[in-house]
Parts: sequence; structure tokens; C-alpha cells
Amino acid sequence: MKYAKVIAVVLTCGVFLSVCALPARAQNAPLLYENKITGLSIRGPQGWTMTAGDKLQAMISKSLYDVTQDDKMSQKIGVLVLFTKYPLFRSPGASNPSISLVGELVNLSTFKSIAGYANDYLATLKAALMEVKVLKRPRSVKINGIEGVNFMYEGTMDSGKGPLTLRYLVYLLFKDNICYTISCSDRPEYFKNGLKAFESCAKTFTLR
Repeated sequence: MKYAKVIAVVLTCGVFLSVCALPARAQNAPLLYENKITGLSIRGPQGWTMTAGDKLQAMISKSLYDVTQDDKMSQKIGVLVLFTKYPLFRSPGASNPSISLVGELVNLSTFKSIAGYANDYLATLKAALMEVKVLKRPRSVKINGIEGVNFMYEGTMDSGKGPLTLRYLVYLLFKDNICYTISCSDRPEYFKNGLKAFESCAKTFTLR
């Protein structure tokens, strides 16, 4: 299933274009997301907002999350959390940086390696979007003992209101046949402003 390969695009396109609001929680302190089923945790940037994944499923077509119908499994895969600098759809300007965390079941042996999965990820995006420019090729990373890769690209999609281009910093982290995708995004002209927050958030990802 190509779940995590398209979910970040669906979410971030919605963040920039939708006019309906979903509940979000804003705090001055860093936001903490914890998943007791998986022992997963990640901290959002200070002063941002946090929206739980189950509040976001309505933005995604049913075909993308049929696999999460089992209650226990739904705690491990699907959209887990979304951090945004401003409350959803209430950005004061054209930019609302976002960080999403998505879990997907992956048989890594099918791709022979983590790098092979990352290349398949990019190939899927190139087939799904109007244009994809890879700015940084996949390279190996390890975050708190969890192995994976990260890369950067720009994707242009048909938003329904004309082409929309966003820049993404993506981390693919693997444990127990689950790929955890951390996708950080903003418009290209603003992306550099949020890069430190993106990288700092990713470094807080832990799994017990």
C-alpha cells in the first residue's frame, strides 16, 4: 500500500488550502505526542499546535486507511499526529509550516534495503504529482537508535486552484515492520525559516 508515500501530500495540501477548521491545541511549551501501544513519542516545536491523527482522517479518502479499521492496529499505523506552526487553516499569511507523523506497515525485504524503500517512495511521488525535484538524495540516519534515511524534495500538485509547490524534509524510520514517516513541509520561499524546528522535532522521535 502506498499510504505514507501520499499521505503527507494530502495533509499538507489541506493545511494550505482548506477553509474548514479542526480542533487543535496550542501551547507555549513544547508539545508532546505519546503512543502507549507502540511506546512512541515525539515533541513538536515550542509554541506550535498539535492535532491528533484521528481528527485528520476525514481529510483522507477511505481507501487510504482501510487497514486501520482494527482498533489496536490503528494505534500503530495511519496518521498519528500533525504539528503546525499556526492553528489549522488560521495562518496569518501564506505560510503554515507543518510536521506530520504517519505509520505504515512495510515488508522491508521486498525493497532489499531502507535505501531501496526510499527510492520507491520517491518514484511513487513522481508518478502521483505534477512535478518532483529531489534536492537531497536519501542518506542514512539514526535517531535515538532507530535506523532510517532522510531526504528533501519539492513537489508540485494540482490543488484545484492551480499548481501548488511545497518543499519537504522527510525522515523514514523503521522498526518491527513499521515505517514511521516524519514529513516536514512549507512553501519553498519560507522553508529555510522553519528548518531548525523541523530538524529539532525529528530528533525527539523515540521508540521503547
